[in-house]
Amino acid sequence: MKMVWIGAWVLLGAIGVVYGLMMWFGWHFIIPWIDIPLHIAGGVWVGMMFVLLFGRLFSDTAWSSERYKILIVVISFAAFIGVLWELFEFGVTEIAGIYFQGDIVDTMGDFLMDMIGGLIGGIVAMLGRK
Repeated sequence: MKMVWIGAWVLLGAIGVVYGLMMWFGWHFIIPWIDIPLHIAGGVWVGMMFVLLFGRLFSDTAWSSERYKILIVVISFAAFIGVLWELFEFGVTEIAGIYFQGDIVDTMGDFLMDMIGGLIGGIVAMLGRK
């Protein structure tokens, strides 16, 4: 379990570094798909943190017999955090006037990547929970 915690914080640091470089150098204008791995990684982090922080809410029986239901909750939480992020991007774009959000196809793709990442993170954290 300790390795999952360490992995989650290392992942968050890596996301922050790549995101900072992306914004500093304007890579999102040059490489339009660069946010895809960041959304996947962010979903992985959210999925891992959900299992680490809220895993105690589920009984041991649920962990052994209802893992799929728990993964649906993890994916839903990753999608919720993704919605909050997209609202943040919308606010920065509309209020601050800084181009930060793509079109609807980009936004829907971002949601999908968040959920795929949440699934991966949930599975990784569940495997590390033992």
